[in-house]
Amino acid sequence: MGSEKLSWQTVRQGVAAGTEFLLPRGTPGCWSERILDGAYEPGMVEVMAGKAVSHGVLLDVGAHIGYYSCVWLRLGGARSEALEPLPQNRDVIARVIARNHLEGGIRVHPCAASDTTGAAHLVVPGDLLGYWSMARLRRPGDAPGPRAAAGARQSCIEVQCRRIDDLVDEGQVQPPDLVKIDVEGAEASVIRGARQVLLRHRPWVLCEVHGIEEALSVTQSLLELGYHLRTLGKTTATMGLLLATCEGQG
Repeated sequence: MGSEKLSWQTVRQGVAAGTEFLLPRGTPGCWSERILDGAYEPGMVEVMAGKAVSHGVLLDVGAHIGYYSCVWLRLGGARSEALEPLPQNRDVIARVIARNHLEGGIRVHPCAASDTTGAAHLVVPGDLLGYWSMARLRRPGDAPGPRAAAGARQSCIEVQCRRIDDLVDEGQVQPPDLVKIDVEGAEASVIRGARQVLLRHRPWVLCEVHGIEEALSVTQSLLELGYHLRTLGKTTATMGLLLATCEGQG
């Protein structure tokens, strides 16, 4: 599980108050402390609250430690289908599910969402839990991928890619009411691989986009599918949140 020590910590306030997560001991303002303070990605949580009240299904693409899946259930959602290719993250999610008795609400799928099926390489820029959220797929011709932080150990592992369309058609994943995407620069390929699901079921799409080229590609694909888009602001200088809804959905 990496070189850092993780411990069970309880969210102190916010919609996930009382939920226990396996987290590193952080410093004020860091990502784990924001989770515990109920201040982690408030824009995404607000959007989720608007859909979870219908007791619907979340497709959590790039689930990391399962935070959004847990929030979805706390908000009133019925189920989360969590896609997570990194084994270390899946181990944490499994322990979080068991610790919070959420076995009936969260189902974890060991794959990366993409527009192709088969093996790919996932680049992990460090050996700490925070770095595991920044793992990204590498494809032929891509740049080397995220750099390891100073003193961190970068690794590259083989993972399986699946199209969301195929997962739903095969009955492995329930048709979603909300698709949350956080895949470190592979957002456009996720959308391409979910085209039929988006056309048939018309879920909301809540997507963190990384870089201008990826944002333009995601925007074009969603507009072609008849979605209405609005930005929810930037999370960093190079990342932003995009919400896509259909006519009459918000």
